[in-house]
Amino acid sequence: MKFEELMFRLSQAAEYWQWRMETMASEAANRISYAISQIENSSAGEQYRILAAAIRDFILRAQHHFYQNSTVQIVTEFLHSRSHDVMMKLAWIMPILRRLPRDKVLLTSVSLFCGFLGGRMFCVSAPKLKPTYMLSTVCGSYSGISGIAQCRIEVPRLQSSKEVLIKVMSTSLDRTDLISVSGWGRAERRKMHGGFTLGRDFCGVLLDVGANVSHLQPGDRVWGAVPYNLPGTLSEMLVLPGNFVEKMPNNLNWDGAATVPYSSLMVWNALVWKGRLRPEKSEGVRVLVVDGVTDTGCLATQICCIWSCMVTVLCPARTVPLAHALGAHTVIAARDSPEDCVHDLEDTGPFDLIVLSGDLLTSTACQPLLSERGRICSTLPPRLSSDGWGVLRRVFLPIWRSLLPPPSVPNHRRLSEPLRYMTSMVECGKVQPVLDSVLSPLDIKGGLSRMASEETVGKSVVVFDKI
Repeated sequence: MKFEELMFRLSQAAEYWQWRMETMASEAANRISYAISQIENSSAGEQYRILAAAIRDFILRAQHHFYQNSTVQIVTEFLHSRSHDVMMKLAWIMPILRRLPRDKVLLTSVSLFCGFLGGRMFCVSAPKLKPTYMLSTVCGSYSGISGIAQCRIEVPRLQSSKEVLIKVMSTSLDRTDLISVSGWGRAERRKMHGGFTLGRDFCGVLLDVGANVSHLQPGDRVWGAVPYNLPGTLSEMLVLPGNFVEKMPNNLNWDGAATVPYSSLMVWNALVWKGRLRPEKSEGVRVLVVDGVTDTGCLATQICCIWSCMVTVLCPARTVPLAHALGAHTVIAARDSPEDCVHDLEDTGPFDLIVLSGDLLTSTACQPLLSERGRICSTLPPRLSSDGWGVLRRVFLPIWRSLLPPPSVPNHRRLSEPLRYMTSMVECGKVQPVLDSVLSPLDIKGGLSRMASEETVGKSVVVFDKI
């Protein structure tokens, strides 16, 4: 088609549509006029005839003023000039359009470009999956145990090929949960006003596994622990990196297994990473476990006995039989004052390693009991100076944490090390879990209140099928 013919046809189309618009406007005016005349000739009365005449006069005046209006004339002339410019641009592009069917590269490029634009403009986005919800125990505010609530939150989904989805069967209550609800660790968690999930460990069943997780399969019974600066585990479903998760022992049920993971992480941190003990090189090392019947104390006592250490345990009088059952060589019943406790321990010291697993003695009180190269390590939650930082210092906390990890938080690649060791020890019967009570998610407040009163021995476990 030649350019002159294209211009002729476009001008014909423009004139046709202009005639159609004028015809439609005229027909509408005639219909209104006919309706008005019908009202005037009817028996509706003189008032209706006056109203009809006024309406018809108004329409005629409005139509006349519209066509005579200077703005309408300017807009009409502008559209005519713009149409001329459009025609000139079409005339410029016509040689390319004529060459398009013969140039395959150009045809392919234009087709892809047009297809991309059409897809972006008209393609319907992929349908979103309908969200499903699960039960989670959340600290809504730092008002203590009263700030805990059971909430329905959206079930998480895998976001990486290195993650796994876990159906949680049981988890435990830890000392960190008790102090977290009052604000401990809020700066490290980036939760200055609450709104985080409680729980530090879990036992459950794998539902889905990322492509890059090679040591686990869907359906495996697993356990694991997460550091205090990460989201908690007291939920029905969890998504975690695969290196946080290991297969749990086959000879443990959900209740007993939940007492081990986070406690083993804290004990391993105190004995191996800080205390510098080694399973094969610890024979004869004199170890004192302060409050050796807490959740971490029970585990520290058993591990040190397995490593042939000379273990002394300080514990309340009512728990002395349990300390003996765990394998301690010497058990000292705690007295009312720390000075009396230190005096009783002097006969069995000095100690190469003192493990603080409770509040019976402070680090300062234990100093006289150390040998020349002795160390004091703790399985208790560390004191976090960042909790007292102001707004300005908290702004730079992420930069600081990119250089140095939070206190008592190991490298994430080392989290599976204590879990693998504990799995082997539990399977061969050398480590026994110490269970205080089994709770449902609705009883968590009562469990934390009992922990605050220091009445617990071992660990309290939350089982989700007890709802």
